[in-house]
Amino acid sequence: MREQKSVTSGIQWENWHEVDAMPKPVYDLGEDGVKDLGGSFVGRPAVSVSTDGRFEVFAIDAEGAVSHNFQESGGKWRGWQSLGGSFTGDPMVARNKDGRIQVFALDKDGQVQFRVQREPSKSAIWDGWYPLGVAPPPVYIR
Repeated sequence: MREQKSVTSGIQWENWHEVDAMPKPVYDLGEDGVKDLGGSFVGRPAVSVSTDGRFEVFAIDAEGAVSHNFQESGGKWRGWQSLGGSFTGDPMVARNKDGRIQVFALDKDGQVQFRVQREPSKSAIWDGWYPLGVAPPPVYIR
């Protein structure tokens, strides 16, 4: 590694290292840079990170359904899968205290709906859509 010093706007930065000497993340988008994940969407996508460190992306497709794509354990993207529904606006995601990802979206009637993963890091297994304020069925984690 080679240390460098740089002065920018009166601030001195130290301990710069050559790029190829830096550690690579466990999951990246490939050596070729950012890859197009495909699909046709409206609005902005929402991104979350699963408990095992993989990215999960949610977007509203051209038909108004929430679509979901996620990285598999090797970093390869699984491909878009519809989570259904009929929504307007951008989806929002959060991770629950127990590690499950929850996606929220505004339906065509102006009501907030949500959907929850069955188990943390089980990206392809989801409960159905529920209106905000209604609890989904209990989840039993083994």
